[in-house]
Amino acid sequence: MFGTDSCLRSDVDKVWITVATVRDLRENRKLSEEALEKIEWRNAGRLLGLDVTKGGRLC
Repeated sequence: MFGTDSCLRSDVDKVWITVATVRDLRENRKLSEEALEKIEWRNAGRLLGLDVTKGGRLC
């Protein structure tokens, strides 16, 4: 979800596909909250180059 900024003025109301997907998963309870949290944290950590795990488990 990071690194998706844009300089276009025409896309100010556009919802990024990754954001829309996570919202859909959460609102329609397609995945557990724990699973969504792990996906979000690990994705953010990967994009920022951070180690968000400790011994293979989510911190």
